[in-house]
Amino acid sequence: IIELPDIHIDEPSLTNRIIKSRQPILLHRESVESRKKEQVRSIGDEPASYLGVPLLVGQRVIGVIALQRSDEEGLFVDADKRLLVTIARNVSVAVENARLFGQTQARAKQLETLSEIEVALSLSESENELLAAVLTNLPESNPHGCSLSYLHRTGEDIYLDIVGNWLNGQFWDAESLSELEQILISQMPMTDLWINSTGQAVYIEDVDKSDVVGDAVKRQAEEQGWQALVLLPLRTGRRVQAIFVLTWATPHVFTDLERFVFDRVIEPLGAIVTSRRARLAQQQALEEMESLYAASAQLNIAQSYDDVVDVLREFSIFGNDPIFVSLDYFLQRASVNKLPETVEVLSRYDRPGLPPMLDPVYRIDRFETVGKLIEPNKIVVVEDIEQDPRVTEDYKQFFVNEVGARSALFVPLVVGQLWIG
Repeated sequence: IIELPDIHIDEPSLTNRIIKSRQPILLHRESVESRKKEQVRSIGDEPASYLGVPLLVGQRVIGVIALQRSDEEGLFVDADKRLLVTIARNVSVAVENARLFGQTQARAKQLETLSEIEVALSLSESENELLAAVLTNLPESNPHGCSLSYLHRTGEDIYLDIVGNWLNGQFWDAESLSELEQILISQMPMTDLWINSTGQAVYIEDVDKSDVVGDAVKRQAEEQGWQALVLLPLRTGRRVQAIFVLTWATPHVFTDLERFVFDRVIEPLGAIVTSRRARLAQQQALEEMESLYAASAQLNIAQSYDDVVDVLREFSIFGNDPIFVSLDYFLQRASVNKLPETVEVLSRYDRPGLPPMLDPVYRIDRFETVGKLIEPNKIVVVEDIEQDPRVTEDYKQFFVNEVGARSALFVPLVVGQLWIG
């Protein structure tokens, strides 16, 4: 038995002639010269005797049985041809049955794997368990990374928070994930792959050879250590609300099982993620409501301004390790068009070890930035003092360089229509 080269379907050969005609061929040595004139290719030595018949399923050719000898002429006769045609019919039935059985087994495996993943997803109680539902049921895929990210909109911008991450066999903890929040998607190289997606999986088997990604994605892949990827955009209606990603450290050819699962798990995974985000939002709202009730009760029994600041630090973001919290009262009437001249600090918390940030009474024009930012009708957030164009240089110098502050929050105190601090 020898291994023979593949034959292209359009290449002139006896095999291809049988495939195209669906008829058997019986040849002797005297036919060789005529075949040479037709430039029909032989496989192996030039045959002195040749007999080939097609394997037919209906009118479809699924293969060819060929017998040939190079050292003996006239070995095959018409009786051999008839016998081989009969054998070929039986072989065709057996081969087709085996193929259909294999397809049935493969489809059963696909459906079983998909069902197991869907059950595991439905039982998941955390984002990491959602990742595990896919990873544990595709053990032969052997990815090196897996992540789940939620999208949220703030104003006109869309941000991405990585809420679950598995890398090289380890799940990331909440502290590590907190460093992967608030990523602006317009600054992400892979955004173009899914932002206009119709909800279909995106496959990259070898990022270096892919013609659907640009240099920025290839640089990101090199930095993050992956070469193959499948990305599942999870949609609610027409809007992508989450991204599920699997990565491989080396080029990866996706199997039929993987493509079947990834193409079909998008819908149930998207529905589960939507439901989970709704539950989390409801849970957060309930927690905030409970916190509000508790804070209101404590404020009602507060005996001093210091007690008020203590309540704010206990029940709000003001307690999230601030550098300082200041409760300031306007000594003159204020409005949108007219700020007060002086402000009294009713109470202040300073991080231990730092000197007081403000005098008990100060002029508001001391901090030009504050005068530009504060408003009676909304909370003003400065996420990055150093980069915010609204912040003056003297304010940056004082709060960033001397105090070490990186962000700021200004909340108006309003009684009825009166802005008091």
